[in-house]
Amino acid sequence: MRYSKWFWRGGVVLLTFCAMAGIGLWTLDAWVHTEDARQRMETAASNALKTPVTITEIRYGLLKGLSLHDVQLQVGDSRVTVPRLTARIAWRALLKSELALEALIIHQPMVVLIKRDMDAIAALGKSPKKPATEEVAPVDKDKKKRKMRIQFHIYKATLENGTIYYLEKPGKEEAVLENVNIRCRIDSDERVQGKLSVKKVRLQGQNVDAISTNFLWEKVRLEISQLRAQLFGGTLAGHLDLSGFDGKPEQWKGPVRLQMQGGRMGAFPILAMLGKVLAIEDLQTMEMKQGLLELELANGKIAVQTLHVESANLQVLAQGTCLWDGALKLDAKLVLGPQLSRLLPRQNERQLPFTVTGTVQKPQVNLLQELIGKQYAEPLQNLWQSVQGKTKLPVKKPTPKKK
Repeated sequence: MRYSKWFWRGGVVLLTFCAMAGIGLWTLDAWVHTEDARQRMETAASNALKTPVTITEIRYGLLKGLSLHDVQLQVGDSRVTVPRLTARIAWRALLKSELALEALIIHQPMVVLIKRDMDAIAALGKSPKKPATEEVAPVDKDKKKRKMRIQFHIYKATLENGTIYYLEKPGKEEAVLENVNIRCRIDSDERVQGKLSVKKVRLQGQNVDAISTNFLWEKVRLEISQLRAQLFGGTLAGHLDLSGFDGKPEQWKGPVRLQMQGGRMGAFPILAMLGKVLAIEDLQTMEMKQGLLELELANGKIAVQTLHVESANLQVLAQGTCLWDGALKLDAKLVLGPQLSRLLPRQNERQLPFTVTGTVQKPQVNLLQELIGKQYAEPLQNLWQSVQGKTKLPVKKPTPKKK
């Protein structure tokens, strides 16, 4: 008898809970399809990001959860378009007439970022200390109606098959990231960690494939670890740990280390020119054995501590500085192998020092002067540029004939 008494009591409690849950689900399902729900969701999202957000439609399913369709956000000329966004609902909050979203899955977003809008976009990431909540008007005691409140407290987010465009200005494409996938855990407003993968990055005519990495963001610090990618047909690995992300790039500090194994890459323009003139294949393209780049960001500069590229017959080593505007100042050295040095004019010298100045986009190298002498280098360089169509050779005007 005692056991049957507790059995019936437990059954009553269970039935009561199921009834309350059923009523809550029915109320939620009826409410999310209303215009009031869509407007409240837009208001809550706009308050959270401090920029206008539009939502075309809201749906709800017991198994699929809450889904938002055709979500759009715009900052300046930059914009984000999400065809579908699904969210997990915190069931305990429904008992308090609150709709709390805990986990997000962003499906196939398209992001267009423009350089001049990046400062405003970075401000969107500065979340308030309290969870973003929609402002609700005071409850009318006479009507005794309590409107459902919408609250965001996201602790897990997933981005699937996204595409990101980065533009120098509208119409001028700088980089494209295809098939972007992110899975992250949001421990707090100041700590996010997870994994990132990108199928392909198109960066100024060069492709980087199969990128994968772990990341950790803590307020003003970003750590990228176990970075892997395919570049020039070789394997790129790396690690970076930078701080100062609350300011401009000139304020970033920390080390960057990248390693390269294998791959085939084009040589420096000067070496490629000399290789074509002298018919030396090793100077035109480099079958790279290994490469190493070590940088230190501090005091508004990028210190190039180690730059080492090695192929079977030559090595390039460099140290120096690079400014954020792209200005270069490197002291470098070209080390030639025995077979290669015999094919060049200065056969007795296997180590040729040279400097690299100019900018990253247009570097200036005095290697040709060091190799064959200034008196021969300048005419050869002018000839090469004229062949490439960059400059025209001076044409002497015909002297007038004497009568």
